[in-house]
Amino acid sequence: MTWIILQATAGRHNNLMTTHSQQRKILLPLDGAKRSESILPYMEKFAQAYQAHLELLHVIDPLAFTGDAPTRNEHERVDEARKYLRRLRHECTDISVGTICGLGPVVEVIRERAVKERFDLIAFAPRGHSGLKRWLYGSVAESVVREAPCPVLLIRGETHVCFRHVLMPIAEDDDLDRLFQGTQAYLKPETRLTLLHCCGNKPVHGEFRARLSHLVEQRHNTYFFASESKAPQGILDFALDSECDLIAMSTHGLGGLHHLWKGSVMEQVGRHAPCPVLVFPPQTD
Repeated sequence: MTWIILQATAGRHNNLMTTHSQQRKILLPLDGAKRSESILPYMEKFAQAYQAHLELLHVIDPLAFTGDAPTRNEHERVDEARKYLRRLRHECTDISVGTICGLGPVVEVIRERAVKERFDLIAFAPRGHSGLKRWLYGSVAESVVREAPCPVLLIRGETHVCFRHVLMPIAEDDDLDRLFQGTQAYLKPETRLTLLHCCGNKPVHGEFRARLSHLVEQRHNTYFFASESKAPQGILDFALDSECDLIAMSTHGLGGLHHLWKGSVMEQVGRHAPCPVLVFPPQTD
């Protein structure tokens, strides 16, 4: 894998009291499509609410066919990317914001940047509408969720940035402590947190029930609900009926950890959720 930083600028606007090293860091990949840009106002509010530094990333993949002339000068693409990022950066006036342009395979650039700079979160709109002319959809989105070194926030329309009701779907083989602790970073004291287990007719007992009881006791305003519905439909129905404004869950495929996206519960929830979805990828060493 080869990639190179073409431009990196630190935002001048910063009304936060924390130093940059103390801030959460959010990476926002943008592919030039209106769909990806549409979440920028939401992410500006999100970064402000959680005292986070926001970095806007645009990737140029030399091997990708984008519909442009094959002989197009690469320097022109770089210059356009810089102007594009500069324009978006000036739209963010109340947060710490930076921009960077990367060159290389899109997924690898995103992952490498997130690893190198130790980002706390990657956020993007999971579905584009421009076919092969845009990269931030389809296999790229799937790969980012699967390979990210940190949680991924899938934005589906604008909602509250200070979440009022968070739904956490859980399965018996989830790393509940990691999921619970990671989600708490985005909860306010008044936020209602519902742990949902879609168990069908299977009773919840034994060690799993004990683990759930322990989590409920750890935090005020945390509840557990067992649904007879099966995932993913039970998750989607509960989120809609209970007016949840965030779903937090781990990637968990029907075929186990080697099948994290295709045909999985996570895929269906990510595509059809009525609110943003916070995805926790598998723990890496």
